[in-house]
Amino acid sequence: MDGSSSSYEELRRVKGSYEKAVNAIKILKETGFKEIEVAFSPTRWNINELEETFYFCRELGVTNFRVQPLMPLGRGRVNAEDILPSPLQYRNLVKTINKIKEKYLYGENSSCAVCGLNPGSTSSTGIEWGDPIDHLIRFSTVMEHFTTFTGVKADGSIQVSPYLPITVGNIRKHKFSEYWDNGLSRMWEIPKVKELAKRIVSVKDMGKNYESTPTVWFDEDISLDIIDDNLFGRKSNHERNKTIV
Repeated sequence: MDGSSSSYEELRRVKGSYEKAVNAIKILKETGFKEIEVAFSPTRWNINELEETFYFCRELGVTNFRVQPLMPLGRGRVNAEDILPSPLQYRNLVKTINKIKEKYLYGENSSCAVCGLNPGSTSSTGIEWGDPIDHLIRFSTVMEHFTTFTGVKADGSIQVSPYLPITVGNIRKHKFSEYWDNGLSRMWEIPKVKELAKRIVSVKDMGKNYESTPTVWFDEDISLDIIDDNLFGRKSNHERNKTIV
């Protein structure tokens, strides 16, 4: 939820998309989903609408409202000069987030030191200032032996991170469970993954060009396959069955 309807559609470039996003939240709520999380992408023109958007999402029943720096990827990279907030705008944004936290997490009406907001409201909504770089650093160093998440693209490719131009398999070729059994949880140990991740230590690094490296959202990803390339020295279920026979 990127601000008011006009701000939202200026960023998303799809007429009617704001209404669809609002309706999607309402449908999730009516269906009985207990946890509904939305993200707010700050831009030069919507950054002052954060507080208003937070309260609106709270009324809709959203349980978590995540904000993080706008990443210079895709159209964000091409239009960075027109889209990215200034350092002063970011500073004021963090102040606004802290003000909301103080009012609901630590204020007189607070009911929970961790997640609670106004106990008289129909829902409790958390707000967080996220760090998009955190997982790239943690998983490529101290947590390289086990991952807690991965992504699957529309074509079935398995992403290590949406911020890295590399995939490690495709569920149209093998089952996700087979990839997991063959070392998917250890994908951050792969040397090429670690090499790409270690180049990024700040949001600004995402917009840099690297020789012989694909650009995220513009070029074709580096394509590895944990099973077909036998990256962890394990046999697939198909190979095991052939051995047994």
